[in-house]
This record gives sequence, structure tokens and C-alpha cells, in this order.
Amino acid sequence: MLVRIILIKQKVKQNFKINKNYTTKVKLTWTKEKEAQGYQIYQYKSKKWQRVATIKSGSTKSKTITKLNPGTSYKFRVRAYKKQNGMTIYTQYTTLKVTTKPSKVKV
Repeated sequence: MLVRIILIKQKVKQNFKINKNYTTKVKLTWTKEKEAQGYQIYQYKSKKWQRVATIKSGSTKSKTITKLNPGTSYKFRVRAYKKQNGMTIYTQYTTLKVTTKPSKVKV
């Protein structure tokens, strides 16, 4: 079975943002994309983008990314997808940079 991937020029129109920012995790949120069947979330690690989550529900509007280091900057990107006529159609990526909160310093 041949699966074709089509990239449409429209970015995901969600308000991709940080909902909660902790020391070792962040909660990413977005506005539901009208025709999305799911979302893919990538994190920039080791000089390349790596998929950290695939959400197989178009109605899901958030994802908590865990196992992060305190006081560290991270980049994430998200795109919506839908399958139609044997093809997977993706929106363009929307990118977000976040820094986790630093650890509490004991005096």
C-alpha cells in the first residue's frame, strides 16, 4: 500500500502555548484544528527534531511532556494531520520555545 504525504501550506491555527511550566515537565496546549484526526509533537534534541508524541485524536488539545531538566530551554513543534483517500495530509509546523523553571535552591 502506497501512502502519499501531502503538506499543506497552512500552519496549524492553534494557539500553541505553554499551559503549565514546571521544573521537569511542561504542558503544551493548542486550539483544536477543525478537520484534524490527530497531532504530532516533536522536540529538538541532539541537533535534530525527534517525535515525542503522536496523538491519534483530533479532539485532544494538550500534551504534557515529561523527563525534562530544570532551568533548561527546549523547542517543540506541532502539526495536525488527517488521512484522506489513502494520503496523509499535514499542516505546517508551529514551533514554540520554552524554558523549564529552575530547581529550588536550598540555603
